Amino acid sequence: MKKYCIFILLFITTPLLQAQKVSTYSDSLEIQAATIDSSVAGPKREPFVWQKFEKPQQPALYVINRETIKSALFEDSGELLGQQPFFQVWRDGDSGLLSYASINSAPARFTEITIDGIPIPTGIWGQSDLTLLPETTLENISINPWTSSVLFQTDNQAPRRPLTFFEFVIGPYGSDAVRLRFKRTINPKWRVNLGASFANSDGQWFTAGYGPFDANRVHGIVAYKFKPDLEIRYRLLQSVNDATQSHPFFIDEYPQILGSRRDQRRFMNSMEMARIVQNADTTQHIKSFDKWNFRLYNWHLQEQYSGGAFIKRYIKPQSDYYGFSGYYRQYWRGIALKYQARLETRQLKNSFFPELDNWQEADFNIEAQHRMGSKFNIAHQAQLRYHGQFATKPGWSSAVSYKLSKSSKLSVAGSTKPVFPQPGEFAHTIDTVLSANADLENMQLSQLGVSFDYQKENFHFMLSGGQAFIQRPFELTLKDSLFRIENDADDVSYPFLSLATELRLFADIELKLSGNARFSTPDSSYLFSEMPSMNGSAEISYSRSLFKGDFLAQVLLRGRYWHDRFHFYDYNRGNFFTIWQGGKASMLDIELRGFFRDAMIFVKYENVTGINDLWRPDVPMRWRTMKWGVSWALWD
Repeated sequence: MKKYCIFILLFITTPLLQAQKVSTYSDSLEIQAATIDSSVAGPKREPFVWQKFEKPQQPALYVINRETIKSALFEDSGELLGQQPFFQVWRDGDSGLLSYASINSAPARFTEITIDGIPIPTGIWGQSDLTLLPETTLENISINPWTSSVLFQTDNQAPRRPLTFFEFVIGPYGSDAVRLRFKRTINPKWRVNLGASFANSDGQWFTAGYGPFDANRVHGIVAYKFKPDLEIRYRLLQSVNDATQSHPFFIDEYPQILGSRRDQRRFMNSMEMARIVQNADTTQHIKSFDKWNFRLYNWHLQEQYSGGAFIKRYIKPQSDYYGFSGYYRQYWRGIALKYQARLETRQLKNSFFPELDNWQEADFNIEAQHRMGSKFNIAHQAQLRYHGQFATKPGWSSAVSYKLSKSSKLSVAGSTKPVFPQPGEFAHTIDTVLSANADLENMQLSQLGVSFDYQKENFHFMLSGGQAFIQRPFELTLKDSLFRIENDADDVSYPFLSLATELRLFADIELKLSGNARFSTPDSSYLFSEMPSMNGSAEISYSRSLFKGDFLAQVLLRGRYWHDRFHFYDYNRGNFFTIWQGGKASMLDIELRGFFRDAMIFVKYENVTGINDLWRPDVPMRWRTMKWGVSWALWD
């Protein structure tokens, strides 16, 4: 701890000693970035090189802004993302329980999530649980980085306006969710951005293996400016999920695990120093950004699965990650460059992993973006990933977009990325259930795709398709009555297609369509468990202004469809690899909304057609249930 304190002290003081002197605090970034009028006496001040720097837009399939979130009714992040294009979201149960996402039909095991540039650690089995995301402060979250990423840009449209936000949602089975947000610039030096959400449910108590949950998430940023362009920030993230839910997902119905209780926690603290610059491109939503940023951070993770006869013999892993990361931006001959590095030491405190107590992970990235004339925009990324238990692996991505016209754009992208096994996959043993596999190797996902984006007034169309390849895919096997995760000798390849469109049919009627498809036959693949091979959504809404425009009423119908999906086995049939085939299904939701300035009240009637489908064997979905609530954004 003393070493970290000394390091933090040096980390804070060194940039201060090297920072440029500023006579008064009024010599702000806005003044530095402004062009001095010719009528003012004295020569014009040339902007610094970094002031000419235009922050490049990271290549992304889709960008989610605050208006998108405001128009979505949700109890957790999984439900929010499930309403967005290019996503396939599935969960082990109702809202608040484990949910995972696929982007552009890639296996959810490859989904990565970063918040403010810090990777959110996956679970002990490699699962990226969306319920861990703090949906109150989603800005700067990137899901599945590289060319298939989805970005959140929710805090840049009015960055200087103070905000107090409140939302309350009541759902079925005793579920409710409260979301609070507080953003203030206290004075020219101090600013605070805090968010919290609290959710719980009594659960469908009549269903075996499915019960109540509590999910609490807090995310916050406290920043202090030493100089107009030099800022120190403290960030925290606390996420606690406590649920009666069987887990891991591939042995859900195993009799010794059914009905187990899951307690999953994430705690993150970080301290960073950054130099702020203004965006010379005044047309961008992002008005300022960090030229360089150096950060120390710590994650404390806990996962506990217990209950019934195996309370003393199951898994209770605890791990601590200590990391350092930093990046530096450079604008060189019309090319925007970003150099980024990360080093982590991971300590695992658990007797179930006797051969694994600590290891190191690191990666180094170089990103380059540049424009060729007014038509071409090119982005490249090269990466090296290191894992102490495995070899160093390279990765890369490249995207080229061509502006066909003022309203349309065509892009071609390719990428390859390595994914290393997690401790639960290669180093964990459960008596009579699971055996370890020290020879497990990393997987490699490669994608080659084309996307088209066309947008005009009252019409927006997006289409993305391509081919994916998975080398050394993880596969679940059963040998001598024990599960074991191994690398499949056969590579996996499949074509994929995603589309989304928004169309205003008439003055008050709007239509939205979206869909994803993975053109492969469902089989017993470990990577595609429970994920539909196809899913789609159709939404039509009617809006009408009332009371001289002070009140906006909206009626919305949303139909959802999903294709075949499967579960590894149905224990009740006595065969572990009897594939439980979830059939094709669809459901219809109705929503009523009322907007008054920055406030919204809503009522949602879910699954009005009464489709009786299952999340997984013996776990029913909601049907003919009611949800209502209110949200209010108070701009001061």
